[in-house]
Amino acid sequence: MTSTHSRLFLLLAVVGAFACGSDDGDASAAATTSELSDAATMEAVIVASVTPSDLTDGESASASADATVEALLGDCVTSVTTATTTTWTLSACTGPWGLVTVDGTIVGSYRIGRTGIVGTLTVDLVTSEGGTLDFDADITYGTDGSIAVESTASGLGRRGNVTSRTGSYTLNLDGDCVAVDGEWSGTRSDAWTLVVVGYSACSGACPSGTLTRTGVVGGTLAFDGTDTAVFTSTGGESREVSLVCGE
Repeated sequence: MTSTHSRLFLLLAVVGAFACGSDDGDASAAATTSELSDAATMEAVIVASVTPSDLTDGESASASADATVEALLGDCVTSVTTATTTTWTLSACTGPWGLVTVDGTIVGSYRIGRTGIVGTLTVDLVTSEGGTLDFDADITYGTDGSIAVESTASGLGRRGNVTSRTGSYTLNLDGDCVAVDGEWSGTRSDAWTLVVVGYSACSGACPSGTLTRTGVVGGTLAFDGTDTAVFTSTGGESREVSLVCGE
């Protein structure tokens, strides 16, 4: 498995663990709130997926990002690159970006900024479940592997709920490891937030860090480097969540 594949699966593990931890008996509320944080986490997965490996200049960044996406998605993606901009068209893609089928476009533009390469992403995706994932992101790529992201998004969840959100977070990619810190906030019928503090995981190891969510169903999911996380609801009730990691 390549480093990029490993990072994506480590991020996707956050989605599954929080969904399991938040099922407190109110299935509708839990599913709705979980869906909101799922979309935010999937946004981070997509940002990580189109990270350039060559930060020499805008054209090199665009070309290297294109090579990464094609390696990840294979025949279901086509691309057109013009200088510093690449447009990817997805057709019935599955795999690292989720178990459902995904169609749509991703446009990435890269240029030299004051501190290095900066990028903009415009994402317009539709899933086979009827959901959408639309967001715009301004990204700053650090030479140390850090990725600072400011995003705005809107979308339609698989339950038919319209939501909007903003994100401000940092990804750090280092070999087969990924670290995430930051916050997403948004609205549906109620306001919600997802705060990630010190989430870190490497291929072959279990994650550490915390995720805290507010909304219809809220709570904190704490990882301690073992294969068991602890979800604590806003009411103070705790339960263990089994993870598939460390193998």
